[in-house]
Amino acid sequence: MRLPAALTEAGMAKVVETAPGHAAEVLDLAIGPLDPAQQAALREIAERIVGTIEKTR
Repeated sequence: MRLPAALTEAGMAKVVETAPGHAAEVLDLAIGPLDPAQQAALREIAERIVGTIEKTR
């Protein structure tokens, strides 16, 4: 059984506040070091995962 989750207003404000820095760090540390072929492979894998999730919901 899945239970819904909810953010408080303060929680959502924290997400909005930290999102730009988090996104920049992910790009710098996880995406930036990959060469174009690796980035393409990662994109394909991520799309497959998202597609599977969307089919099950």
